[in-house]
Amino acid sequence: PSGMVLESLNRMRAENRTREVQRTLEDIESLIEKAARNDDHAEIVRLLRHAVTLKPDDQNWRSRLARAEETHQDSEAQRLANAARIAEKAQRWDAAGDLWTKVADLRTGDAQAALHAAQTLCEAGQDFGRAAEYAKRAARIAPDMIAAHICLTRVYFKAGRTASARSALEQASKLDPRNADVVALGQKLRG
Repeated sequence: PSGMVLESLNRMRAENRTREVQRTLEDIESLIEKAARNDDHAEIVRLLRHAVTLKPDDQNWRSRLARAEETHQDSEAQRLANAARIAEKAQRWDAAGDLWTKVADLRTGDAQAALHAAQTLCEAGQDFGRAAEYAKRAARIAPDMIAAHICLTRVYFKAGRTASARSALEQASKLDPRNADVVALGQKLRG
């Protein structure tokens, strides 16, 4: 009899726990709807993470969380890119560089973002090593993007690394030897 009582008690606890979780998930669902109306992607992600902790085996919650994290990351990258463009227009190169590097780090496969990071860091003139890394990343992602090779040439040139600048210019020259920037950089490197 004591085993039956214990079993019954455990079953009641499990049912109560299930009801509590269900009520909490319903509350979370309504909060997600409110956050969606406010375009608050960070809050949606936070709420979905909580839902996943309550029902870790529920694939629906997990897939919703993955989509929400992707949407949040995209909106954050777009917000940062807009701010970076404003900083560029104001020629605030340090700020633009910091913002573009954040965008490039969020969008690791985006050659344009990496190129913008390299260009603005180069304009800021303070961290040529980081600028070179982003220019190399842009060239790796899009090997035929001549702007990435030209940017890498400029970064090396400004950093005083003429041998590296010549090597980068050689890559750009293979893509388009008549490009005005390639020709101008070639003249600078020879003169």
